[in-house]
Formats: sequence, structure tokens, C-alpha cells
Amino acid sequence: MIHLFGDKHVVVDSKVPMAAFMAAIEAADEAEADKHWADHARQLRQHVNARGNNRAKDVGKTSAPARAAL
Repeated sequence: MIHLFGDKHVVVDSKVPMAAFMAAIEAADEAEADKHWADHARQLRQHVNARGNNRAKDVGKTSAPARAAL
């Protein structure tokens, strides 16, 4: 977490799943890429939800982050 002026915070998460993203940009055709983009979106949603659940116990320790960078 990066602490900013004015009691604001930016959360930086470097553990985002990237395998489906890489497969999508390297796909041989659009249909294959679409499948990988859908997988990437699903994995990203799961990751964000899991991080949110992990942070629930920290509510009240800091104000809400200004931004989150994944």
C-alpha cells in the first residue's frame, strides 16, 4: 500500500494471474483469443474478490484506498 497525502492510499497488487492474458495476446485466431480473454476476466474477478475478502478484517485500520493497481 502506498500512502498518499491527505490520508489517501493506493493498493498495488503484483500477484494478478496473467497466464490467460498472455495466451490471449498470443492466440492464433480471434475465437481462441476470445476464450482466453473470458478466462482472464474470470480469473481477475476471482482475484479481486479474494483480495477483498482478505482485506475485510482490516476495515477501520485505514480509510478506503483512492485507487487499486493490479
